[in-house]
Amino acid sequence: MADIVKALLAAPVNAVLLVAGLAFLGVAVFRRITERLDAGPKGRLFAALIGVVLVLLSLYLSLSGPKPEEPSMAAPAETPGAGGDQPTATAPPAGAFPVTLPAGQEVKGADRSYTILKIELDRHEIDQLSLTFTIRMANQSQYPANFWNASFRLLADGVPVAPIGDLNEVVDGNAAKEGTVKFAIPAKTQKVGLQIDKLGPDAPALPIALPVTP
Repeated sequence: MADIVKALLAAPVNAVLLVAGLAFLGVAVFRRITERLDAGPKGRLFAALIGVVLVLLSLYLSLSGPKPEEPSMAAPAETPGAGGDQPTATAPPAGAFPVTLPAGQEVKGADRSYTILKIELDRHEIDQLSLTFTIRMANQSQYPANFWNASFRLLADGVPVAPIGDLNEVVDGNAAKEGTVKFAIPAKTQKVGLQIDKLGPDAPALPIALPVTP
């Protein structure tokens, strides 16, 4: 009996009303429920009325209850990276580091020549970039020659910059050797040129193409 009561309490109202209505209609139809309980003519009529009312009320509640929600046709809410004002995923910026620049330039002198094998642009400090040259020096004389930082200057937007590396080699006569020359320049530098052997405001500079910054 306790299980039946719990089930009724947990059931929807319209289901409880339907069960009660059917019970009253059963009394109206069968009249005698037990040996001691006889509804009689008036009782059967009253039970029929109550049963009909309860069944109709149950049907009304079933039809007028909340309907299942239909799928919304509204556009889905935007999520980060899906458009609008939210940030979107993008390709790596053009200024990502390190960047390898076009190389292969040559500078020829009377008894020595320089070939730029590699140029790499990288981040040096927050407001500075590093420009590193891998250079091969060929000494065509019969005497040893210095291959060192003192032979190089970089013009950064017209301002001469000395190397920060530690190149200090000697190339024997009729021999060649490779080394690196490194410079630190302001991050906003737009134009650079490399001077080799001939230094100063009137000396020629080898133009180096920097990547276009966004």
